[in-house]
Parts: sequence; C-alpha cells; structure tokens
Amino acid sequence: MSTHRHDLPRLPTRARTTRRAPSWTCALATVILVAACRPGSLRSTSSPTTSPPPPRPPTTTTADTSVGPTAKPDVAADDPVSPILDFLGGPWTGPNAQLAARERIVSDCMGARGWTYIPDFPGPDSEPTTIAALGAFRAEYGYGLSTRPPEPGSSRSLVAEQERYLSSLTNDELRAYREDLDGGVGEDAPPRPGSCRELAARATAAPIDDPALLQALATERAEVFADPRYLEAERAWASCMADRGYDFERPADAPEAVEARSLADSDPSVTAFELAVALADYECSIEHLFPIRLELEREVVRRLTERFPHYGPP
Repeated sequence: MSTHRHDLPRLPTRARTTRRAPSWTCALATVILVAACRPGSLRSTSSPTTSPPPPRPPTTTTADTSVGPTAKPDVAADDPVSPILDFLGGPWTGPNAQLAARERIVSDCMGARGWTYIPDFPGPDSEPTTIAALGAFRAEYGYGLSTRPPEPGSSRSLVAEQERYLSSLTNDELRAYREDLDGGVGEDAPPRPGSCRELAARATAAPIDDPALLQALATERAEVFADPRYLEAERAWASCMADRGYDFERPADAPEAVEARSLADSDPSVTAFELAVALADYECSIEHLFPIRLELEREVVRRLTERFPHYGPP
C-alpha cells in the first residue's frame, strides 16, 4: 500500500504485501526444476470426458528400487516438491514467510527510531511444499490457471490504521519517516544502507537473494535436463500420459495445453480439462518423473552447498 502527500514523492508505507507474494516456483522457472519448468512444445490438448478421481499421493514409495539402470529412488508423501526450492529459501518456508519476517523487523526498527510502522503480514504461503500437498492442490485447483486458488492478502484495517498515522505527520516528518524507512528512495528502488528496510532485507537474506548462486543454478539446470536419467524419466512420463489419452512430449506441455485452452475459451469445461490433465500429470510424475527429479535436485543442492558453503548446514 502506498500513499503520498502534497509535494512529496510517492511514499511506500510498507513492503508490497497487499498482493500475493511472487511464487518462488514461478519466479525461478528458468533456473529450477520444479513442476513443469522445462521448455517444451505444445502437441495436443485432448482430454477425457469424465471427472478425475482424487489423486493418490505415495505413503512410502512408488518406485521400483530393485536393480538395473532404470531403478528409481523412493518417493514419500512428505518429500519436498523441490529440494532446490527448499535450499533457496534458507530458513523460510516460502516468500510470504520471508516477507512476514521482514515486516516484523521493519516495525521494530521504525519503533526504535520513534516512528509507528504497523506490519502488514501476508497470509500463509499457498504453494504446496510436499508431494502429498501438491497432490491435494492438483485435485482441487489443477495448475491454478483457470481455477482460483486462495490468495493471501493484507488486512484492510491495518492498512487504514497505517494511513491514518501517516496523515497525522507533517511534510517534514514524512520526509524523515521516509529516510528511516528506506532511505527516501521509494518502493521501486533498493533501500539505502542503514534504513530499516535495508536492515530487514539483510537480516532475512536467503540463497534465493544471491545472484551468483542463481547463475550457478542456471548452469546446473541445463546439465540436469541433458542427464540421461532425466531424459529416460521424461520419456516414461510421456508414455504414461499417452496411456491416459494425452499426447504430450514434455511435462511443460501439460500446463501449456491448459493455458492455451483457457486463453481461447472461458467455458467451464476448461476447468474440468485442467483438473483432469493436472491429475494425470501428477500421477504419472509420481510413478516416473518425481523419483529421478528429486534425486537430481538433491545432487544439485549438494554441489551448490560445496560451492557456496556459507549456505550449507551450520
């Protein structure tokens, strides 16, 4: 939420928590392996006509771990959707958890400097973080494209209370407030050193905020997608989807098919199509793709931890 007064530039009253926090999964789709973040071409949008049953997340394992080059590691219901995403978040379980911590620090910092800053805590992160939670999300919302997953928002009463406080300040006080809040730069620029927002950003930093690490991750991603283990798993996934009536070459094709149909048609059948495709994708991924992808992501995390040891376990 932002406000301004008289001749002052637009004043940021808080971090941008009034809208849904950017999904780490989507924001980093070009460098991580979660969901369907691999570039691919759309081939078909065929769909069954019946409604899908609820997904069946694994309780222990769903993969044959016997012998041979095609043996897969275990997948459990409480496994993370993405070990890489967990690593990038550091101590935070998601972007909203990180934002909430920053809001709290900013509020304490501004209070220590004689100002009132009412933290506008975002709601809990809605992105599923475990394999079982992903299955439940797919059953109810598919990919979240034509459906409407809940979006955590801010409290209007808190925003109004902060605006009333700002309105009580003089222009000189507002300028001083801005200096203490972010160095007077506004919400579209990095906060200046020594400001409360800069101190909060440093205190809540995570690997996801490190450009050098993200660049290294982009290189790792390219190598993973060329790994014979991943390519074999991808072919098995495509065969599984074909058995269910979908002619997709790569995992990215499935949500792209839904997106293409949702953009072209607002008919309610699009949602049924999305749920059916997402369920088939989830179950084929459980059987073929997730076991290998989780193993490869854990290997990536191990290599990144070796290269950036300050982000490793204490």
